[in-house]
Amino acid sequence: MTERAAYLDYVADTTFTEGYREYQRRYAERPRESDRVLVEMIDRETRDRPGAEVLDLGCSTGNLLRHVRGARPDLRLTGGDLIAGHLEECRSDPGLTGIDFAEIDALAIGRTAAWDLIVMNAVLYLFTPDQFARALSSVARALRPGGALLVFDLFHPFGQELTITEASETHPEGLTLHFRSYAGVEAAASRAGFGRPRITPFRIPIDLPRPDDDDQIISYTVPAADGERLLFRGTLHQPWCHTVFPVA
Repeated sequence: MTERAAYLDYVADTTFTEGYREYQRRYAERPRESDRVLVEMIDRETRDRPGAEVLDLGCSTGNLLRHVRGARPDLRLTGGDLIAGHLEECRSDPGLTGIDFAEIDALAIGRTAAWDLIVMNAVLYLFTPDQFARALSSVARALRPGGALLVFDLFHPFGQELTITEASETHPEGLTLHFRSYAGVEAAASRAGFGRPRITPFRIPIDLPRPDDDDQIISYTVPAADGERLLFRGTLHQPWCHTVFPVA
Protein backbone atom coordinates (compact mmCIF):
# COMPACT_ATOMS: atom_id res chain seq x y z
CA MET A 1 0.00 0.00 0.00
CA THR A 2 1.40 3.39 -0.98
CA GLU A 3 0.90 6.72 0.80
CA ARG A 4 -1.69 7.57 -1.84
CA ALA A 5 -3.36 4.19 -1.37
CA ALA A 6 -4.19 4.89 2.26
CA TYR A 7 -7.58 6.13 1.12
CA LEU A 8 -7.63 6.55 -2.66
CA ASP A 9 -7.15 2.84 -3.40
CA TYR A 10 -10.21 2.23 -1.22
CA VAL A 11 -12.44 4.38 -3.40
CA ALA A 12 -10.87 2.95 -6.58
CA ASP A 13 -11.74 -0.66 -5.60
CA THR A 14 -14.87 -1.13 -7.72
CA THR A 15 -15.57 -4.64 -6.42
CA PHE A 16 -15.67 -3.37 -2.86
CA THR A 17 -17.60 -0.19 -3.65
CA GLU A 18 -20.29 -2.18 -5.48
CA GLY A 19 -20.70 -4.39 -2.42
CA TYR A 20 -20.77 -1.36 -0.14
CA ARG A 21 -23.49 0.18 -2.29
CA GLU A 22 -25.64 -2.89 -1.68
CA TYR A 23 -24.93 -2.63 2.06
CA GLN A 24 -26.02 1.02 2.09
CA ARG A 25 -29.29 0.21 0.33
CA ARG A 26 -30.35 -1.78 3.41
CA TYR A 27 -30.50 1.48 5.36
CA ALA A 28 -32.19 3.71 2.82
CA GLU A 29 -35.54 3.60 4.61
CA ARG A 30 -34.34 3.31 8.19
CA PRO A 31 -30.90 4.52 9.35
CA ARG A 32 -28.40 2.23 10.99
CA GLU A 33 -27.90 2.96 14.68
CA SER A 34 -24.69 4.95 14.30
CA ASP A 35 -26.31 7.13 11.62
CA ARG A 36 -29.35 7.70 13.80
CA VAL A 37 -27.03 9.15 16.44
CA LEU A 38 -25.33 11.29 13.79
CA VAL A 39 -28.66 12.72 12.66
CA GLU A 40 -29.49 13.66 16.25
CA MET A 41 -26.08 15.31 16.66
CA ILE A 42 -26.41 17.24 13.39
CA ASP A 43 -29.79 18.52 14.58
CA ARG A 44 -28.32 19.57 17.91
CA GLU A 45 -25.25 21.26 16.40
CA THR A 46 -27.36 23.30 13.95
CA ARG A 47 -30.41 23.99 16.12
CA ASP A 48 -29.51 27.66 16.52
CA ARG A 49 -28.63 27.98 12.81
CA PRO A 50 -31.80 27.53 10.71
CA GLY A 51 -30.83 27.07 7.09
CA ALA A 52 -27.28 26.07 8.02
CA GLU A 53 -25.09 24.66 5.25
CA VAL A 54 -23.96 21.08 5.90
CA LEU A 55 -21.43 19.04 3.92
CA ASP A 56 -21.37 15.23 4.22
CA LEU A 57 -17.80 14.50 3.13
CA GLY A 58 -17.57 10.90 1.96
CA CYS A 59 -21.33 10.76 1.42
CA SER A 60 -21.34 7.40 -0.41
CA THR A 61 -24.87 6.72 -1.70
CA GLY A 62 -26.44 9.57 0.27
CA ASN A 63 -28.17 7.64 3.05
CA LEU A 64 -27.13 9.98 5.84
CA LEU A 65 -28.21 13.04 3.86
CA ARG A 66 -31.55 11.38 3.15
CA HIS A 67 -32.20 10.94 6.86
CA VAL A 68 -30.86 14.37 7.79
CA ARG A 69 -33.25 16.02 5.35
CA GLY A 70 -36.15 14.05 6.82
CA ALA A 71 -35.30 15.39 10.27
CA ARG A 72 -34.25 18.92 9.25
CA PRO A 73 -35.67 19.97 5.87
CA ASP A 74 -34.48 23.55 6.47
CA LEU A 75 -30.79 22.66 6.20
CA ARG A 76 -28.89 23.27 2.96
CA LEU A 77 -27.18 19.96 2.22
CA THR A 78 -24.20 19.00 0.06
CA GLY A 79 -22.71 15.56 -0.47
CA GLY A 80 -19.04 15.22 -1.37
CA ASP A 81 -17.29 12.04 -2.48
CA LEU A 82 -14.50 10.73 -4.72
CA ILE A 83 -16.43 7.77 -6.13
CA ALA A 84 -17.95 8.97 -9.39
CA GLY A 85 -20.48 6.14 -9.48
CA HIS A 86 -21.85 7.04 -6.07
CA LEU A 87 -22.20 10.70 -7.04
CA GLU A 88 -24.04 9.75 -10.24
CA GLU A 89 -26.37 7.50 -8.28
CA CYS A 90 -27.09 10.26 -5.76
CA ARG A 91 -27.84 12.82 -8.47
CA SER A 92 -30.30 10.45 -10.16
CA ASP A 93 -32.05 9.38 -6.93
CA PRO A 94 -35.48 11.10 -6.68
CA GLY A 95 -35.25 10.80 -2.91
CA LEU A 96 -32.20 13.09 -2.91
CA THR A 97 -33.57 15.79 -5.20
CA GLY A 98 -32.53 19.25 -4.07
CA ILE A 99 -29.30 18.10 -2.45
CA ASP A 100 -26.08 19.17 -4.19
CA PHE A 101 -23.39 16.58 -4.94
CA ALA A 102 -19.80 17.27 -5.94
CA GLU A 103 -16.42 15.56 -6.19
CA ILE A 104 -14.52 16.80 -3.12
CA ASP A 105 -11.21 15.57 -1.71
CA ALA A 106 -10.91 16.00 2.07
CA LEU A 107 -7.24 16.92 1.69
CA ALA A 108 -7.99 19.81 -0.64
CA ILE A 109 -11.56 20.99 -0.20
CA GLY A 110 -10.75 24.22 -2.01
CA ARG A 111 -13.41 26.38 -0.38
CA THR A 112 -12.96 28.68 2.59
CA ALA A 113 -15.60 29.41 5.26
CA ALA A 114 -18.21 27.64 3.12
CA TRP A 115 -20.06 25.42 5.60
CA ASP A 116 -21.49 25.58 9.10
CA LEU A 117 -21.04 21.85 9.70
CA ILE A 118 -18.97 19.19 7.94
CA VAL A 119 -19.59 15.48 8.59
CA MET A 120 -17.11 12.66 7.97
CA ASN A 121 -18.85 9.36 8.65
CA ALA A 122 -16.40 6.41 8.93
CA VAL A 123 -13.83 8.04 6.66
CA LEU A 124 -10.79 9.23 8.62
CA TYR A 125 -9.70 5.78 9.82
CA LEU A 126 -8.42 5.21 6.26
CA PHE A 127 -6.04 8.19 6.43
CA THR A 128 -2.38 8.00 7.38
CA PRO A 129 -1.28 10.29 10.24
CA ASP A 130 -0.07 12.91 7.75
CA GLN A 131 -3.30 12.69 5.74
CA PHE A 132 -5.36 12.88 8.95
CA ALA A 133 -3.58 16.12 9.91
CA ARG A 134 -3.98 17.54 6.41
CA ALA A 135 -7.67 16.64 6.31
CA LEU A 136 -8.35 18.34 9.65
CA SER A 137 -6.60 21.50 8.44
CA SER A 138 -8.50 21.44 5.14
CA VAL A 139 -11.82 21.02 6.94
CA ALA A 140 -11.03 23.73 9.49
CA ARG A 141 -10.45 26.22 6.67
CA ALA A 142 -13.73 25.23 5.00
CA LEU A 143 -15.82 25.88 8.14
CA ARG A 144 -17.40 29.17 9.11
CA PRO A 145 -16.73 30.79 12.49
CA GLY A 146 -18.66 28.88 15.14
CA GLY A 147 -18.86 25.82 12.91
CA ALA A 148 -17.81 22.26 13.65
CA LEU A 149 -16.60 18.99 12.18
CA LEU A 150 -18.63 15.95 13.22
CA VAL A 151 -17.07 12.51 12.73
CA PHE A 152 -17.80 8.85 13.38
CA ASP A 153 -14.47 7.07 13.58
CA LEU A 154 -12.13 4.65 15.37
CA PHE A 155 -10.85 6.49 18.46
CA HIS A 156 -9.83 4.95 21.79
CA PRO A 157 -8.63 6.15 25.23
CA PHE A 158 -5.36 4.21 25.38
CA GLY A 159 -1.83 5.52 24.81
CA GLN A 160 -1.47 3.63 21.53
CA GLU A 161 -1.48 4.70 17.90
CA LEU A 162 -2.39 1.57 15.94
CA THR A 163 -2.07 0.81 12.24
CA ILE A 164 -3.59 -2.50 11.16
CA THR A 165 -3.61 -4.00 7.68
CA GLU A 166 -6.57 -6.27 6.99
CA ALA A 167 -6.26 -8.84 4.24
CA SER A 168 -9.56 -10.61 3.65
CA GLU A 169 -11.85 -11.81 0.89
CA THR A 170 -13.24 -8.28 0.69
CA HIS A 171 -9.77 -6.69 0.63
CA PRO A 172 -7.38 -9.34 -0.78
CA GLU A 173 -4.63 -6.76 -1.40
CA GLY A 174 -4.90 -5.45 2.14
CA LEU A 175 -6.69 -2.43 3.62
CA THR A 176 -4.84 -0.27 6.15
CA LEU A 177 -6.87 0.95 9.14
CA HIS A 178 -5.80 3.54 11.71
CA PHE A 179 -6.97 3.46 15.35
CA ARG A 180 -6.18 6.82 17.00
CA SER A 181 -5.86 7.67 20.68
CA TYR A 182 -7.94 10.43 22.24
CA ALA A 183 -4.71 12.27 23.08
CA GLY A 184 -3.44 12.01 19.52
CA VAL A 185 -6.76 13.20 18.12
CA GLU A 186 -6.81 16.18 20.51
CA ALA A 187 -3.25 17.17 19.57
CA ALA A 188 -3.96 16.95 15.83
CA ALA A 189 -7.19 18.93 16.28
CA SER A 190 -5.39 21.70 18.14
CA ARG A 191 -2.72 21.99 15.45
CA ALA A 192 -5.45 22.23 12.78
CA GLY A 193 -7.25 25.10 14.54
CA PHE A 194 -10.01 23.26 16.38
CA GLY A 195 -10.94 23.46 20.03
CA ARG A 196 -10.88 20.37 22.21
CA PRO A 197 -12.84 17.52 20.56
CA ARG A 198 -15.90 16.17 22.38
CA ILE A 199 -15.53 12.38 22.05
CA THR A 200 -18.47 10.06 22.80
CA PRO A 201 -17.96 6.28 22.48
CA PHE A 202 -20.71 4.64 20.45
CA ARG A 203 -22.83 2.32 22.60
CA ILE A 204 -24.64 0.11 20.14
CA PRO A 205 -28.14 -0.60 21.56
CA ILE A 206 -28.87 -3.79 19.61
CA ASP A 207 -27.42 -7.29 19.43
CA LEU A 208 -25.75 -8.29 16.17
CA PRO A 209 -25.29 -12.06 15.75
CA ARG A 210 -21.89 -13.56 15.06
CA PRO A 211 -21.81 -15.10 11.57
CA ASP A 212 -21.98 -18.89 11.40
CA ASP A 213 -19.16 -18.90 8.86
CA ASP A 214 -15.91 -17.45 10.23
CA ASP A 215 -14.85 -16.58 6.68
CA GLN A 216 -17.72 -14.08 6.60
CA ILE A 217 -16.21 -10.82 7.92
CA ILE A 218 -19.11 -8.73 9.18
CA SER A 219 -19.85 -6.77 12.35
CA TYR A 220 -21.26 -8.57 15.39
CA THR A 221 -21.58 -7.84 19.11
CA VAL A 222 -20.21 -9.64 22.18
CA PRO A 223 -21.84 -9.04 25.60
CA ALA A 224 -19.54 -7.52 28.22
CA ALA A 225 -19.72 -8.06 31.98
CA ASP A 226 -21.01 -4.51 32.54
CA GLY A 227 -23.95 -5.06 30.17
CA GLU A 228 -22.42 -3.18 27.24
CA ARG A 229 -22.10 -4.72 23.80
CA LEU A 230 -18.61 -4.88 22.33
CA LEU A 231 -18.61 -4.41 18.57
CA PHE A 232 -16.35 -6.73 16.59
CA ARG A 233 -15.58 -7.35 12.93
CA GLY A 234 -13.87 -10.70 12.61
CA THR A 235 -11.20 -10.78 15.33
CA LEU A 236 -11.01 -6.98 15.49
CA HIS A 237 -12.72 -4.90 18.17
CA GLN A 238 -14.10 -1.65 16.74
CA PRO A 239 -13.92 1.35 19.14
CA TRP A 240 -16.24 3.62 17.15
CA CYS A 241 -16.84 7.10 18.53
CA HIS A 242 -18.97 10.10 17.61
CA THR A 243 -16.87 13.25 17.94
CA VAL A 244 -17.49 16.97 17.58
CA PHE A 245 -14.50 19.15 16.60
CA PRO A 246 -15.53 22.78 17.28
CA VAL A 247 -13.76 25.57 15.43
CA ALA A 248 -11.51 27.33 17.94
